Amino acid sequence: KKYMKLLRPYYLFSFFLGPCRGCCKHKVFMYDLRNYSKLWDVSAKINVWGAGRHSVNHHEQYTAALMLFQRISNSKCQVFDPQNATIFFVPLFPEPKQSKQWRKACDVPEREILEALPHMRQSNARRHFVLIAKTHRACQGAWFYEPQDQRLRSMIRLAYDAPLSPIPSARPPLLYSYFFREPRTGLLDRCHGGGAGNAQNRSNCFVSFPHVWSVPYPSSVRVREGKYNLAKLDNTTKRSRLMLFVGNLDKGEAESLRKRIDVMGRNYADPRLYYRPPNVNADDFTKLMLETLFCLQPGGDSPGRKSISDAVALGCIPVFFGNASASQYSWFFQSKDAHLDIDAEEFMTGKIDLKEHLQAISPTKLFEMQRALANVKLAFTYNKCDESGDAVDRIFDLVEFYATSGSLEGI
Repeated sequence: KKYMKLLRPYYLFSFFLGPCRGCCKHKVFMYDLRNYSKLWDVSAKINVWGAGRHSVNHHEQYTAALMLFQRISNSKCQVFDPQNATIFFVPLFPEPKQSKQWRKACDVPEREILEALPHMRQSNARRHFVLIAKTHRACQGAWFYEPQDQRLRSMIRLAYDAPLSPIPSARPPLLYSYFFREPRTGLLDRCHGGGAGNAQNRSNCFVSFPHVWSVPYPSSVRVREGKYNLAKLDNTTKRSRLMLFVGNLDKGEAESLRKRIDVMGRNYADPRLYYRPPNVNADDFTKLMLETLFCLQPGGDSPGRKSISDAVALGCIPVFFGNASASQYSWFFQSKDAHLDIDAEEFMTGKIDLKEHLQAISPTKLFEMQRALANVKLAFTYNKCDESGDAVDRIFDLVEFYATSGSLEGI
């Protein structure tokens, strides 16, 4: 049995052609941190791409750093001479962890990180990047938010989501929380220990962090395998349901928002207008999203959620409440037509009815939104092999743009 499987065409194909044969326009040097026990925490081999050749990937949602590590390892982008590199990936703490584990892992002195980066100079520090596969608040080490060393301060730091200002200027992308009408910059939970405190007491707690950016959660949908092949999926296919909300109601500071959405939706008393399924697996919500025009995306503990990535990949237009979610992923959305923003305060005070608001969108505008979403459907998926336009490729573009321009203002 051990040797018979080698006769299968798939294994013969992989043996002769290798795991990935895509094209790559970047030159990425990846640091080897395996000799630094405080920085490299992978205890066992983890298959982040799921088992078997299926359309839906049942991976742990906090594996983006491992995905990036395995993608670069199999990529034509990888270079082994730092002199030839245009960007540098620092795979710090790649194993999936919960919040308490993250705080412990991130509590390392700057000097220990710098010792593991012998090729980092002030001249190329802007080309270095690290990805924390959790929300920004998970890694509360000083080296991540406010490093003292100028090289670490210049390095771009990525994590899943939080209301952030990418640059400390007067004109960053405007981010609304659920609690303030005025746009503010910085981290929503900067005060009260990063926890879910009284939001009304946070109005003076916003601090901007340069070079800290958000990347999307990995979608469960694969790019080119199975019946949900994103390369062939047509977003404009007729969909039978108006709204879908996948998620719990008691989630973080947006609990009241989520409950109001569900109450309003259930009052329509028509599953073709609104549906919130019970706990479902990846295969179930994939089918539901393919049948739905709009996927409601209220935040929870933070503005982002994995459901956004799944909705984008499957052509279900994300509906945000406030503009924090869309703003932090502006590099990946590229177009304002790829999502819909609803004023959270007007919705909470009864000035907006979801059914009336969504049904008022003209067929022409709806078609434009679906086409805009189709253009970015790969941008929220982390592909195993080199794929132009997927999340990994856009991360590389982001780092190179930042290194070349010296600023991300205007994105």
